[in-house]
This record gives sequence, C-alpha cells and structure tokens, in this order.
Amino acid sequence: MPDSPRFEPAEYARAAAAAIGLPLRDQHLPGVALNLSLAARMAQIVEALPLTPADEAAPAFVAANAARDVTSANAARDPASANAARDVTVAKAAPK
Repeated sequence: MPDSPRFEPAEYARAAAAAIGLPLRDQHLPGVALNLSLAARMAQIVEALPLTPADEAAPAFVAANAARDVTSANAARDPASANAARDVTVAKAAPK
C-alpha cells in the first residue's frame, strides 16, 4: 500500500473552515490543529485494528443522557407515551 500523504492539521483546519464559511481566528488555530492531530492519532489506532468478516458495526448507539433527553422531549409532545417509557425504564432498573 502506498504511503498516505502527511496530514497537516493547520492546513486542513484552514481549508475546512474556509469550505464551510467558518471564521477561524489565528489565535484559535493552534488549539484546533492540536485537536485535529489528536483525532488523527486516534483514527490511526482504530484503522490499525484488524477486522474479520464477523465484525459488524452496532446498529445504533444511544448515550444514556441522550436517551433521557429524548424521553423528556417526547414527554413535552405526548405525556402518556413518555410516562409509559419512564415506567418501562423504572421497571428494568428495579431490583429483582
């Protein structure tokens, strides 16, 4: 496999910001570039992990707080369904 071009986080940050019309001040560039460098290193670790045909992506991931926020948003629209969802959650969490 040919070598990938070297990732230049500051150049990428400038180009990406310009592409989406996001103002990027010079004083913010070092922090943005640092975070992009960190993300690139994390991506290298993930990409290096060998996968087999049996490995599958999860169908969905919902963080605990996000699930609670969705339930809260649903409660505002339909209190009856939100109460039912809360009752199921409480029943699952109750000690047996």
